[in-house]
Amino acid sequence: MNTPLRTRRQLMALAALVASFAACDNDPPTAAGPSPSPVALSTPTPAPLATPDPNATPASCPPLTRWSSGIHNITDGDTKPVPWILVGGHVLIDSTPLFNGRPCNAERDSCGGRACEDPRGAVWTLEEGNSPAQPRGDGYQFRIGPLVPGFHRWRVCPRADAQDAQGHPLVTGESACTEGSFTPLAEPPEN
Repeated sequence: MNTPLRTRRQLMALAALVASFAACDNDPPTAAGPSPSPVALSTPTPAPLATPDPNATPASCPPLTRWSSGIHNITDGDTKPVPWILVGGHVLIDSTPLFNGRPCNAERDSCGGRACEDPRGAVWTLEEGNSPAQPRGDGYQFRIGPLVPGFHRWRVCPRADAQDAQGHPLVTGESACTEGSFTPLAEPPEN
């Protein structure tokens, strides 16, 4: 007679088991036990300040390979900008020294922060032409005019004792000079 009681207990256990499986299919599981406690974070240690690298700025300038030049500005006799070089007007030549073929100045730094331009500027000459001429812009520009008729040719070269802004000698290329030329027109061309 124990058999029916035992069967009944087995059936009840089986029913409980089936009910628990059914509950797993329909309800999300819940976590039992206490909720996790917050984790204490350590205070971050500040990163050390970067110290300047004494080798960041080169110890010397690269070779001065070319002192480039070109017409920067053209004005007429009344100092108004014009597109043509005219007798009675002026021409302003501007220059940039190139170190290993690249400029190293306030406009374009190609020398790692080192001031390589000679603060005295360049040596300018008017090789041909009878117009007055004078260096300007701390020796980096050359103004020619008032222009007289005839062919004009200028030349710009590094100084024989070229030096950087700290007074250290610069190595210069053998053909670092540049030249340019123009012939002023007597009248503006007609359109």
